[in-house]
Amino acid sequence: MVAYIKVGHVASHRQIPHELNFTHDWEAYIDPVDDAKLELFIEKVVFTLHDTFQQPVRGKWSVIYKP
Repeated sequence: MVAYIKVGHVASHRQIPHELNFTHDWEAYIDPVDDAKLELFIEKVVFTLHDTFQQPVRGKWSVIYKP
């Protein structure tokens, strides 16, 4: 089975800075290109951020789908 996925991210500037001085909200995502049911073969997604981030390795084990 071959399934093509799109990996991307969206960043938006925060109108009110976070208490830890964060200036942006950030969301990463994967989407199927051809309407494949990703939940059938992707168990988790792990993102490795720069070492300066708290918890630079972050995983997502439950899938959240947006219409």
